[in-house]
Amino acid sequence: MRRVLTGVLRIPNWAAWLPQEIAWDRLPPDLSMAMHWRRSAAFEGFLRERGFRVLVTARHPLDVLLSILQYAPGEPDANRWIAGECGDERSLTFETTPVDAAFVQYALSWRASALLDVSVGWAATSDAVLRYGDFVRDAKGELALVLRMLGLEPEDDVDAVLERFSPESTRRITPGHFWQGTPDLWKRLIVPQLAYAIRDRHRAAFDAFGFACDPDPNLTEAQARANWLALVAQRAAKPSG
Repeated sequence: MRRVLTGVLRIPNWAAWLPQEIAWDRLPPDLSMAMHWRRSAAFEGFLRERGFRVLVTARHPLDVLLSILQYAPGEPDANRWIAGECGDERSLTFETTPVDAAFVQYALSWRASALLDVSVGWAATSDAVLRYGDFVRDAKGELALVLRMLGLEPEDDVDAVLERFSPESTRRITPGHFWQGTPDLWKRLIVPQLAYAIRDRHRAAFDAFGFACDPDPNLTEAQARANWLALVAQRAAKPSG
């Protein structure tokens, strides 16, 4: 989503772990700055003083947790998300599956709650909200809606940019960061009992963006583990270049 948005606007696509890493007074006049950082009135005021508009990107909480599970073991800096608030991801390893105790404990932890709360905290005062699943289903339509809410016009051909940053192209560009890119993947990987427990633990992350918790009632732990291992094997078999 970030690559498409910055591509059509022809602006730099930057990211940072922490606000203090950014030389705020030396930024270019137009750019996108991606950051997973909690909202405060002071920080939002600081951003708006500098001309930033706030776009919240939201994804189904269960897909977010699976994304963390596949990403964090290979990214040692993941513990820098929100400066390590309430813990880190060291309990998740390359061998952990979505039915293992390590994932269950992490998914119900204060650390997971802190990470999921970030988007919730920004949503009420944001200029626009973009849900990942909506973007995958209708990238062109959602992009047009977001640009309209932000009061911006495309500077490049939208169809060409969408082609340039298609899921397959993005996977080749960032093989370790972009994985499946499939909304509701969690329905094949998280069993009903755990899905409901996570929903009850992190209800605000579901309610704020209208995400349903409707797991596959027939999914067993054995099948969920097999589905995960098949995806892991598929990832290992794909060339990274």
